[in-house]
Amino acid sequence: MAKTTLKTKLALRRIDKIQEVLRKEDLTVNEIAEKIYMSLRWAREYVKKLHNEGVIHIACYRRYDLSQQSAVRALYCWGSATDAVKPPPLTPYERTKRTRQLIYSDIDRHQKLLALRRDKKFKKEADWTSSWIPRRNVQQNMDAI
Repeated sequence: MAKTTLKTKLALRRIDKIQEVLRKEDLTVNEIAEKIYMSLRWAREYVKKLHNEGVIHIACYRRYDLSQQSAVRALYCWGSATDAVKPPPLTPYERTKRTRQLIYSDIDRHQKLLALRRDKKFKKEADWTSSWIPRRNVQQNMDAI
């Protein structure tokens, strides 16, 4: 990324927009980027600079549930204060519980999981009509002899 001090007129105008948006409500970096029509990459740079200068602070953290995982994102607030403490990651038990809840809430996904479990129980054997076709494991056993 290009080295910049973010002191140009355009940069200062964007910082004013960020200030205006953050004075209304606490937002994540992604929400800031959407609100002021800026790329996420540059929004991170602006927020990083403002946070390092002490102009904005982390008000709290919010957990977002993604399709298979969850992520914790910081909510930024305008003003100087101490940053909120980041919550610890989920324990393996909590992750397993969350995954099971996701599976049980989706009927199709749950039925598919049950079908896969049933399928694993049965050992598939070759039909008598195709018994003349050599199998890979038989060939490996022949090589061992």
